[in-house]
Amino acid sequence: LRGEFLTLRGQLLESDRAIRSDGFALGSNVAFDLAAFERVEVLKGPSGFYGQGSIGGFVNFVRKKPKAEFEASVSQQVASFDTYRTEADITGALTENKNLRGRMSAAYDNAGSYVDFVKSERSMLAPSLEARIGDRTRVLLNLLYQEEEFVFNPGVPLREVGEFSEIPNIPRSFYFGNPDDEKSDTAVYNATLRIDHELSDRWLGSLLLQ
Repeated sequence: LRGEFLTLRGQLLESDRAIRSDGFALGSNVAFDLAAFERVEVLKGPSGFYGQGSIGGFVNFVRKKPKAEFEASVSQQVASFDTYRTEADITGALTENKNLRGRMSAAYDNAGSYVDFVKSERSMLAPSLEARIGDRTRVLLNLLYQEEEFVFNPGVPLREVGEFSEIPNIPRSFYFGNPDDEKSDTAVYNATLRIDHELSDRWLGSLLLQ
């Protein structure tokens, strides 16, 4: 992981080909909050069999899916530099016959830094809905909304001393620049629809829409 970019085997992965969510190309370099995902799949090596891809491989973020049985969890984390994080997840059947299932994952992250003025705040909501139509057809709708505000750490400029560069003797908490000019914000809206139909015991037909 390099900032908001992923590298694999020395190759920078392009989001429109080599970084996916449930098989969908993301189309932009988005740092998703992982609270919405069940796992991250990494395939090393040329990924051409998956369509046009990177020679380094590809990464697939797999969303949490709705379950038939009720489950709920809440977790809280506290760390140094005024860092707080809360995650919540709830899933279960929405009808008596359990053919309609839902799930909601949420996260809130507020973090400071050892560098003065550097901070970030992120909120994420990820609802999903799955409908079972008969014994062979499943329809899955995934939604995700994420917003983030942050002050970027510009780092420490080096000092030229003759032919060499040295790190200046300053406190590590010193911020170079004007933090009011460095404020950034991002918002992500993502929606996918997947329809699976079992054609036989061995064949599955799928329609993916984003």
